[in-house]
Amino acid sequence: MVAELQDLYVTPQVRGRGYGSQLIKDSFLWSSAHGCSAVELVIAPNGNDVRHLYDYYAQRGFLDTGRNLLGRVRKVMGARVGGRRG
Repeated sequence: MVAELQDLYVTPQVRGRGYGSQLIKDSFLWSSAHGCSAVELVIAPNGNDVRHLYDYYAQRGFLDTGRNLLGRVRKVMGARVGGRRG
């Protein structure tokens, strides 16, 4: 079983104080206690330069496996998708 670390975000005002590293350590402890053999995360650029994130996570033991995550937005009838009716 693999755990996924989702949406790790530390506000700019408190960055550099070790909160992110502690959250990552806690995620490893939690995943180990629940029988997971690995922890994965997704770095989503969203149009931003995120090279520093690859370095940040590499320093904490994460490896770029070369996997790509593909997504598709499901159109829901009657719901607004991208500002339009679906």
